[in-house]
Amino acid sequence: TAGNNGIGGEHGKNILIGDQPGEMSAHIVALLRGERWTELSVASRALVTSKFSWPKNVKKLENILLCLPQK
Repeated sequence: TAGNNGIGGEHGKNILIGDQPGEMSAHIVALLRGERWTELSVASRALVTSKFSWPKNVKKLENILLCLPQK
């Protein structure tokens, strides 16, 4: 769960969350077996590109830099 903070993924939709070692290893084994690999890969990429792409975030950065005091 802690690893998802700031990412905003949804368990089972675009991320698999396991807070205990057994949960995490079960998710890893399932992915290595190809279970839902394509579905989760596509959904995860869509999440990351929608939230963390350069075009989307460069405007945020510009706004932050414009707020800084100038010498």
